[in-house]
Amino acid sequence: NEKAEPTSGVNANGVVPFTFTHLMSKVGFKFTNGVTANAAYTFNVTGVSFTGHDTIGTYTISTGAWEETVSASSAALSFGAAGAVAATAVNAPTTHQIIPGEQTLAVTVTYDIVYNGTTVKTGVEVKKSLTHDFAKGNVYTIVVELPAPGQPIQFSVEETNGIDAWTGGAANELK
Repeated sequence: NEKAEPTSGVNANGVVPFTFTHLMSKVGFKFTNGVTANAAYTFNVTGVSFTGHDTIGTYTISTGAWEETVSASSAALSFGAAGAVAATAVNAPTTHQIIPGEQTLAVTVTYDIVYNGTTVKTGVEVKKSLTHDFAKGNVYTIVVELPAPGQPIQFSVEETNGIDAWTGGAANELK
């Protein structure tokens, strides 16, 4: 409901409440340990970012659609350091909103490999292309499975839920 339609008539506060929903897509990262055969391996994710996302677009209310006007930004969106990834999944500390639509992202993940508590390799940097059609108002988690040394890193995309809508209407809220 991108047009912020009224949810009902005038309420007890003399205000017509509206529900506002997001026109952007929200993206985050989650890391899993792909070394199931050897629990001695852990990973320390020191950085994750991507480029290639659209930076400017035009949203047309009458059609409810985004139109890309500038593509493939040069500035990377950084999601921070996720830290140690052992037996349980770890989320990156930051999420970002991006313009919806089919995007091909150039993802960079940097991590250290730890074996039995000793760092055996630092600064492993993996770059991988990921294409996905991001819908407006939705939240996406890019799941990164970190592999045993010598194995390829795996990506998948989960749609977790919609971005929370906001309904106004109390006396002290937006009128």
